[in-house]
Amino acid sequence: MAVAALVVGIFSLLCGLAGCLGIVLGPVAIGLSVAARRRIATSGGLLGGSGLATAGLVCGIVGLVVSVGWLVYLLANPDFVQELQNQLTTTTTTR
Repeated sequence: MAVAALVVGIFSLLCGLAGCLGIVLGPVAIGLSVAARRRIATSGGLLGGSGLATAGLVCGIVGLVVSVGWLVYLLANPDFVQELQNQLTTTTTTR
């Protein structure tokens, strides 16, 4: 479970940097991390992976915060998306 939390946390961070998908993946990573840390704590030392669960928690939180930041920025600047689209579709040819 700790490995899954870390993987989802990393995806949350990457998707948060690239867009707003971290809003969905961040809470999933946080939930998996919290559940994994509880399971590890109650196992009496039989289960390991506390560091992985903590890293997944941190990545999930950062991915969520970055995604929320992107969403706030996009809502505050609606012309940004249009300008970006225009820049990506504009082609220049030289002869």
